[in-house]
Amino acid sequence: MTDIYIELGGKKAIAWSLEWPGWCRIRTSEETALQALIDAAARYRLIAQRAELDFAPGDLVVVERLPGDANTAWGVPSVLASAETRPIDALAAQRNVALLRASWDTLEEVVAASPAELRKGPRGGGRNRDEIRCHVIEAERAYARKIGVRHKPFEVNDKSALKAMREEIAAVLSKHSTGEPLVSGGWNASYAVRRMAWHVVESHLGDRRSSKLIAWARMEAPALARYTLRGDKASVLAPDFWQDHRATKFTNSLALYAMTHGDVVSTVVQICRQRWTKAVSAALKPSGTPAFPPHSHVL
Repeated sequence: MTDIYIELGGKKAIAWSLEWPGWCRIRTSEETALQALIDAAARYRLIAQRAELDFAPGDLVVVERLPGDANTAWGVPSVLASAETRPIDALAAQRNVALLRASWDTLEEVVAASPAELRKGPRGGGRNRDEIRCHVIEAERAYARKIGVRHKPFEVNDKSALKAMREEIAAVLSKHSTGEPLVSGGWNASYAVRRMAWHVVESHLGDRRSSKLIAWARMEAPALARYTLRGDKASVLAPDFWQDHRATKFTNSLALYAMTHGDVVSTVVQICRQRWTKAVSAALKPSGTPAFPPHSHVL
């Protein structure tokens, strides 16, 4: 069982978990927001696994409904729950930071596997890959000031500057906190880690039409999300394969597709690299459908 908070403002309903920072969905009603949260569980689980945590939310129980503000109406979780004003011990703080780090690492992996130019939306709008990453980092730099971490603007490809900022954020948020704002006019630790994790996760695991990385993954990432090469033949992956983030670039590319489109189980006839075509064909039935075993697990 997991406690869920509902933030209501304008035409938006935001469902989020205090226990799992970043697990948050935004819809137009409480019911649809809760359902979206359930639908996103499989994708969020991969972030939790990366943080070496067992994500088993069980039944969702709404414990508090919060009147939102102008940010809520814009689709940004911005209201503190009463539970967020309580002290956080160091162990809980470190757990939250582990999830934040996992979301950072996942974003960098997604960016590395994505093309620079992403498919535009139906009206021709939307950011490309580097613009999405730049937006996340610049927002993070602004968020960091809310907890007393100040860094001058830097190039988004400056890995040392990005690492320095994130390490300082992690250090601040890993400590015991009283529940009070960390700096005058700023955020407390609970809201800070929740807001930061949400923004990172939303950029690459969100299912809104404006998520261009997701649009790319659905269209261009390997459609064969159940196979890898062993020798010269394709073979079906074991369910625990997806928990291994130390695999090859090809493995990571497949994992990316699973993370962004977790319900994939449809007929597979195409992959994004021609060099895999022959091996894929050998693993398909004559009918052209994947030769999944009877107990193949659905991601």
